Amino acid sequence: EENKPSPILDLVLSDTGSKLFLLLLVAKEEMSSSDDDKATPRWHKLLDPYEVSALHQNPTVTENGEEVPTSKKESGTRRRELLVYLKELLVDVCTKHTEELMRSKSGSKVLIEVCENFASEELFQAIVDVCADNSEDENVLPLFEDPVGHLTMKHLFLSESKKSSDDDDLSLARMFYAKFEEELGSIATSNRGAFVLSSLLQTCVKDEAKKALKSHKKEITKLAKGGKDVKKLAGCKVLLEALK
Repeated sequence: EENKPSPILDLVLSDTGSKLFLLLLVAKEEMSSSDDDKATPRWHKLLDPYEVSALHQNPTVTENGEEVPTSKKESGTRRRELLVYLKELLVDVCTKHTEELMRSKSGSKVLIEVCENFASEELFQAIVDVCADNSEDENVLPLFEDPVGHLTMKHLFLSESKKSSDDDDLSLARMFYAKFEEELGSIATSNRGAFVLSSLLQTCVKDEAKKALKSHKKEITKLAKGGKDVKKLAGCKVLLEALK
């Protein structure tokens, strides 16, 4: 059973199928907290404009010429009930197929929202383990350099940074830092890796991470500015700003 693929994996990795889970994971009244989002409901950002217009909070059917609600329950209540029913399946697919989801545009969105709703040490450890895994396949980029994977980590850290955190609270950032403290300098010298660390510096481990990166600041500065025989890296420029 442990090695059996999740029955919802294909749906989670699907552009259309994943949206079913996102609609359940994100409350329709939940607003975006980003400064440039102008108080847009978060679920609007997960769907295209047509899908937003087509999905009503209280769907109806026509009976005898009248519009009748499909359920007597309030939409938020229905959503929470369905989410409780699907919790085990969602957590299972995220812990069993963590790497696939982290490298998938659709799957990563579901993973991020599952972490928001059902955070656990097991799930966070699975994410850290994927980051630490060095594939022998030359065609597979390290997670920090993966076009989607590095954004997944960035968004996970930014999501955590928006929450208040006590020392005893479960934290992906703390687990990540404990694993990669000695490797932060190496991660910082890659473009996408630097973007990941710039988001880490917004979490509860920012002071420790800044201290760990202090001895690498000269190399980060060099890569941020670029020059003769040195490619300018935008990620390092952002990281250098975060280190101030």
